[in-house]
Amino acid sequence: TSTNSNESRVYTRRRLMNAMEKINSFLDAFLLTKNINELFEFAVVGKAREGGVFAVDV
Repeated sequence: TSTNSNESRVYTRRRLMNAMEKINSFLDAFLLTKNINELFEFAVVGKAREGGVFAVDV
């Protein structure tokens, strides 16, 4: 039974690590999207303020 409880502990830890990785990747994507939105707004507002025609690379 000692090996069984040990295996379940390792399994739980692995699931926890997977969850942490998913959360981290989600946060990275969220922050990246937020930064891109801010950069996009900055570029658009800046160009609009200049009154020039702007093109956006996607």
